Amino acid sequence: MTTAVHVQVPVISGYASPAGESGRALSEILARLDRDRVEYALLHPIRHEAGEIAGDVDIGFLKDPRAVVTPVLRVLEAEGWFQVVHCLHYDVLHGYYYVLKIADRRGLYLHLDCLCDPFGMNRYHLPISALLDGRTRISGDVRLSADKEVLYTLIKRVTKGAVAQEKFMSLQQGLVSHSKQLEEPLTEWFGAEGRMKLDMLCRTDDSQSVNDLLNQLRSKMESRFLRSHPFSYVAGKILSSIRRLQRFLQPSGLFVVLLGPDGSGKSSVAHLLPTELERAFRATWRFHWRPNFLPKLSRRETDRYSRAPESIAPPQEAVYGRITSLVRFLYYLIDFAVGYWVVIYPRKARTTLIVGERYFADVVVNPQRYGFALPSWLLRLGARLVPNPDVTILLVNEPDVVHARKPELSSESISEQMQRYREELPHWGQSRTVRTDGSPADIAARISHLLVQECATRLRNV
Repeated sequence: MTTAVHVQVPVISGYASPAGESGRALSEILARLDRDRVEYALLHPIRHEAGEIAGDVDIGFLKDPRAVVTPVLRVLEAEGWFQVVHCLHYDVLHGYYYVLKIADRRGLYLHLDCLCDPFGMNRYHLPISALLDGRTRISGDVRLSADKEVLYTLIKRVTKGAVAQEKFMSLQQGLVSHSKQLEEPLTEWFGAEGRMKLDMLCRTDDSQSVNDLLNQLRSKMESRFLRSHPFSYVAGKILSSIRRLQRFLQPSGLFVVLLGPDGSGKSSVAHLLPTELERAFRATWRFHWRPNFLPKLSRRETDRYSRAPESIAPPQEAVYGRITSLVRFLYYLIDFAVGYWVVIYPRKARTTLIVGERYFADVVVNPQRYGFALPSWLLRLGARLVPNPDVTILLVNEPDVVHARKPELSSESISEQMQRYREELPHWGQSRTVRTDGSPADIAARISHLLVQECATRLRNV
C-alpha cells in the first residue's frame, strides 16, 4: 500500500535454464526481456513435473504486458519456439494470460500470467510496483525479495480461501522466518486483530481451522482496503464487471463438432480430444448430440440409437408418425437453439474447449436415427435456428475401411452417409475434413493441431 522505489536489476546473462523444452522457452523469453531492459519479476518459484514447467508462471511487470511481452512472444513465435494460442485479459488493469503451445511437442504448453497493476485494482489488492521493489536475481531468475514473496503468497491464499497442506507448511515457515520484515506490512493489511489471527494461523495444522482463519483474514483485508483505498476498491469491482462482460461478448473458448458416418470413430476421438487439449484451454467439456438443456423425452428404441451410435446399426426408417415426429422435433429444436446460449455459450466465455458429437447437422443427415419423419425443408428450416459451431470436422475414410469397424452397415450405406455429410458440411460454417487413417490417438493429435492453429489464427486476427 506504500509507494515503491523502483530499482533496476542489472542484466546478467547465463540463465540456469530449467530442464525441459518449456523451461528453455521460458528462459529465452526472460532473456529477451532482460535484453530489452524490461522491469519484471517472477512472483513465485517455478514448479516442475516430469522435467517440464507445471502450472502457471506468474510474472509482475511495471509496464503493460501488451507493450513489453507481446512483441517478444511474436518474435519468438516467428522463430519457431512456440505458438501463441491465447492472450486472455483478466480482471487486473493490465493483466494478460498467455497460453503458448511449445513447437513440435504434443500436449506441451507454457502458461504465463503477466500482471501490471500500479493501483491495486486486482483481486489481491496488491500494487505490482510495491511487490517488485527490492527484487533480486536468484539462479539467473529475477525474483521478488523473500519477504515480498511470502506476502504475495499469503494474500493470494487469503483471497482464495484454501491452501494445500504442503503449500501451507511452506507459507507458515515463511511467515515465521520473515516475521520481522513483515510486521509492518501485515499490520497495514490486516490490522492488530488480523495479526492475532495470523499468529494463530502459524500455530495450527488443522485444515478446517486453517480455512476458517483464511476466511476471517479475507474479511479483514477487504474491509481495511475498502476504507484505505475506496477508489481502487470500487474501480477494481467495476473493471472486473467490465471484463466479465467483454469475455461474454467475445468468448475465447472453442466449440468443435465432430461429424462422420457410423463407424468413423467419432466417440473415440471425442473422448481423447479434451485430454489432448487440456492445457490449451482453461477447461474442457464434451457432450453427445444435444446440449441437454431439456430432459430426454423417453427411453424408447430411438433413444438408444442416438446414445450409442457406434455400437449398433442406426434405424433406416423413423419409428414415429408425422405428428409425434413434429412434436419431438420442436422439443429438441428448442434444446439446441436455447441450449446453445444457456449451456454452451457461457462455457465458451470461460475459455472452454467444447467437443460435441453429431450436433444438429446429424438430424438433417439422419432424421430417422432420432425418430423424425419430416420433410427435408422443415429440417433445414430448423437448422437455421441452431447456432453454428466454431469448427465442424468431418471424419472420412474409404467405405470399406469404415465397414471393417462398423460391419452392421454395408459399404454402400456408409458411402451414402458420407456423401450426405459432405453435402451438409457447408451449411455449418467453418469446416475441416480429416481422414481417419491411423489410431484414434493419431487422429486426435491431427485434429488438436488444427484446433491450435485455429486459436492462433483467430488471436492474430483480433
